[in-house]
Amino acid sequence: EMLKKAKANVEKYYESEPKTKSKFYFKILDCNGNFNFPDNHFDLVVSRHCGANMHEVFRVLKKNGIFISEDISFDDKKLIFKLKEV
Repeated sequence: EMLKKAKANVEKYYESEPKTKSKFYFKILDCNGNFNFPDNHFDLVVSRHCGANMHEVFRVLKKNGIFISEDISFDDKKLIFKLKEV
């Protein structure tokens, strides 16, 4: 479902910026395993709720690449709810 939404959002973007069509690539990976991509391959890597293999993330990122993590643990959630009460 998440991948389907991401692809739909990119399709909307392509309508306004058609020359960027080849710039986006989506793939679901085993976040704890080895990524089947060459070194220094991506400008951006996103991890969502999987606790990514950081060695692999930084291996496949280009120099000055960006890593976005949306991983929230149970303890993080407790802290967020506690902060909401303040």
